[in-house]
Amino acid sequence: MKRTLSLLLLILCGIHYTIVLGNNPEQSIFDSRVGLVDEFMRRFNLEDSPYDSTEVAVSRIVNLFNAENFTSETDPLYTAAVEFASAAVKSGTILSYTDSLWYAKAQCIARYKKEQVSFDLTLKVEPLGRDMYKWSILKASGDIFRLFPSATGTGFRLMPDDHEVNFMSLHEITSLQTSCITNYAASDVNIDPTTVFFTMVYDGQLEIDHVSSLEFIFCQVPGWRFTVRHFDRESTNSGWLIDTILKL
Repeated sequence: MKRTLSLLLLILCGIHYTIVLGNNPEQSIFDSRVGLVDEFMRRFNLEDSPYDSTEVAVSRIVNLFNAENFTSETDPLYTAAVEFASAAVKSGTILSYTDSLWYAKAQCIARYKKEQVSFDLTLKVEPLGRDMYKWSILKASGDIFRLFPSATGTGFRLMPDDHEVNFMSLHEITSLQTSCITNYAASDVNIDPTTVFFTMVYDGQLEIDHVSSLEFIFCQVPGWRFTVRHFDRESTNSGWLIDTILKL
């Protein structure tokens, strides 16, 4: 095991400081960079070229990590990376675009009532028909979707006899006290941020400008969850790489 760790550490260090043999180092960086998420999946699945041992298969998956996270053979993160890669190889895990066990998390920069805001959207792949798929919004999260009343207290309630006057107070709470409307909700009502997001967009109040950061979360390796992010740098260790792993 010690020999395996030493070999994998050497490979990781070599990612940063590769001595390029030839006259075209830029080509070496281009060939090593993981340019697409689909390419990351192919490399993780060990589809690019055959391998003759488990040790080599594990090392190739470790090569897909962001090497800047590891400092030495005794680094706990490095040891966990080897354990994770071994679990992936042993289980025969195969990543696929059509999987239901991966999703995207996009940090969005948007404008709400002419002010810049940020929030996260979680998206997943869903079937659209025969051999067709689409990305769908699964969840919205962010403070902008949490409806904080501008004032609180015991005075925000419909009177117990309002039913006798056709609930005339409903007009007042939806015209004069709109910022406090959630104070009138029943105690068991859950105000869903995702529904608030769709409502804001539907009413033309919220417009997404761009996605400032993006990560993909994968749950296919038994007992593990890992995230993949894009690292744009002039290095053979660049592109879409594993950034974090979590043992469940």
